[in-house]
Amino acid sequence: MFDEDSKAKFALYLGVFLTFLGYGGRYTGIEPLNNQFFVFAVWSLVLLTDNLAYRVRGGSLLISRTPEFLFLAAWSLALSGFLELLNLRLGAWHYLNQSSVLSTRWTGRALAWASVLPSLFVMAELFPAF
Repeated sequence: MFDEDSKAKFALYLGVFLTFLGYGGRYTGIEPLNNQFFVFAVWSLVLLTDNLAYRVRGGSLLISRTPEFLFLAAWSLALSGFLELLNLRLGAWHYLNQSSVLSTRWTGRALAWASVLPSLFVMAELFPAF
């Protein structure tokens, strides 16, 4: 639908925007930006790192292989959801400073969980370039 250069430019601008939005919300204490800072930080990292991989290697996971990226995000969400269900029994970890608004809390968790595998694969794609 869009060519790779347009996707790369959009990913770059979105990554920079999310970085400023996350840090701005963290600095000013505006909710839900403040307690959902990790979501902004990790997705800006994924977008900017993927953009760097595209610039250095000529191809990247998000920009060149978008369906694969979305597949990884979906599997990441499913895997993390399974681990959270397992944690209900084990009680191995818990979350601090989460929003008291249920929809905000679970949306933030889902977005954070969906970033696990894409961030690993984007980093793994970038490292051999250096």
